[in-house]
Amino acid sequence: MHSPTITPEASRILDFLTAELDVDESRKFDVGTKLFMPAVVQRLEERLYSVTHYYESCGDLVADPDMTFWKSPLGSWLPVSFEMPGLGYRQIAVTFGEDGTPDRADLDVVGELSDFANEWMVNIRDQQSLDIPPEGEAPRACPGSER
Repeated sequence: MHSPTITPEASRILDFLTAELDVDESRKFDVGTKLFMPAVVQRLEERLYSVTHYYESCGDLVADPDMTFWKSPLGSWLPVSFEMPGLGYRQIAVTFGEDGTPDRADLDVVGELSDFANEWMVNIRDQQSLDIPPEGEAPRACPGSER
């Protein structure tokens, strides 16, 4: 059975990764070793964010993967889509209405993406040696990240 939600731990990591980003702004987290791909976070719209790893193929950057998330007005995170363009793979869990709020969701896909995101956020935190504030403390600007 898939978890239908992003865990509190993964939510804190997403809050940290996206803290103080303006729309169309991005941030790169790179621990500086060749062992782990940097994580790139972008604020696409007011409540829509992407988290991506990239690799280079024939001189082009290819997402591996690219995942989008919607942040609710209450602060909870909803996985929207998952893409691995190099494999031609794409899952869309949520579609949006004209007002920019979720309109329809495939709960099975939301669960699959939540499971992946919960593990992936912990991996990003660990691989990039991120110092995430404890629960209850507000996320802060990310030292060591590049905008």
